[in-house]
Amino acid sequence: MTTDHHYTGINRKSKPWYLGPESYLLCRLHLQKLSMILKLIFLCFTQYSIGSIHQNLRYFETLHADDLTHKIVKRGLKESSHPYNHIKEVQLRTHGRDFRLILSPKTDILHSNFKAYTVDGEGKETTVHVERDSFLHGRVFGEVDSHVSVHMDDGVMTGSIHLPEDVYHIEPSWRHLPDLDNKTMITYKQSDVKFSWERPSEDHDAPRPKICGYVKEGAELEIDDDDDEDYEKDKWTADQHHRAKRQIDQYEYTPTRTRCPLLLVADYRFFQEMGASNTKTTINYLISLIDRVHKIYNDTSWQDRQEVDGFKGMGFVIKKIVVHSDPTRIKSGEAHYNMIRDKWDVRNLLEVFSRDPQHRNFCLAHLFTHQTFTASNYLVLGLAYIAAARRNTQGGVCSKGETYDKLLWASTLFILFQKWLHTLLELRTEF
Repeated sequence: MTTDHHYTGINRKSKPWYLGPESYLLCRLHLQKLSMILKLIFLCFTQYSIGSIHQNLRYFETLHADDLTHKIVKRGLKESSHPYNHIKEVQLRTHGRDFRLILSPKTDILHSNFKAYTVDGEGKETTVHVERDSFLHGRVFGEVDSHVSVHMDDGVMTGSIHLPEDVYHIEPSWRHLPDLDNKTMITYKQSDVKFSWERPSEDHDAPRPKICGYVKEGAELEIDDDDDEDYEKDKWTADQHHRAKRQIDQYEYTPTRTRCPLLLVADYRFFQEMGASNTKTTINYLISLIDRVHKIYNDTSWQDRQEVDGFKGMGFVIKKIVVHSDPTRIKSGEAHYNMIRDKWDVRNLLEVFSRDPQHRNFCLAHLFTHQTFTASNYLVLGLAYIAAARRNTQGGVCSKGETYDKLLWASTLFILFQKWLHTLLELRTEF
């Protein structure tokens, strides 16, 4: 990916997508001619959890930091960025089996010019040091087809262990079991997660979960699994559709720019609730989250049709993280996405966030917040401008800004964590 921003623009007709509960909304990759690349892809992969952890997991175990055994396997004589210059082994036992993790620092998720800042209420930025070597990946000893991605913070592990038969997740317990100390973790298998669609809600008036939906300009929220297909059918004639297929057969697409630099922004609500008012905790949470998104994209084979060869290796790097420690103070009549406000309109928040001029330096700007939105009795977890299949349309990664009242950048989205719900599990599931 590149930040040259010459692909698409935005106006008020740009089609926003609402990302519903439990939604792992994978915005479709549209393959165009050779000059076209991926416009907006993003995955929102939060487990929507109502009630206690017992209502959302069939089974889980706790693990203390003292139960982990650490050993340095290899340490290079000289400092080096080579991934195998430093190898460590971590052993743990959970769910009736022993795990021997062979790990090395993960260096590809952070941009070479990565910066992290905390911002106070006056807008003053303060640089925050991030310990890159605390983000690790590797494998399970003795398991050929395995992958491990973890973050270590003062002996506490957050991450996932991928094995052919299941995925084991590990995360701090304090978000779910506040009575335990901060050195305790919970571990659970992906197969033990109870999704909301697997259990009927006792409250029939409660907002309904849905995979995805969108709002057309001037219309109410529409929920339909085939929304995007219907939308495209209205825009393409049969003749154009067949001609596009013939064009696809005439070329092979090999991407050369495969990484999208990201700006991650946590507002003061997210900082307080999900980061426990700790800048380090907030930053590490965001990096771990994007690391899992990157793996899903990087491992995905993108193809328009089965008879056409696809390509792999598309992903993300984090270039900048901004954490708001306090609400932003504003003048009368102004608006800021981080200001104190009792209730935001979901689309208005996206548009206010999209006005930040620094977004021009990134392929995608992503806001994290912690508040509640509903639309047509559906819970909303996020909103984004996405690109359509047609060339030179609005929205998407690396979109150019256009002026409509004020300059907006279409390469923006936000995801939110409902404050009146149980804190989200760090579930990683590929849909």
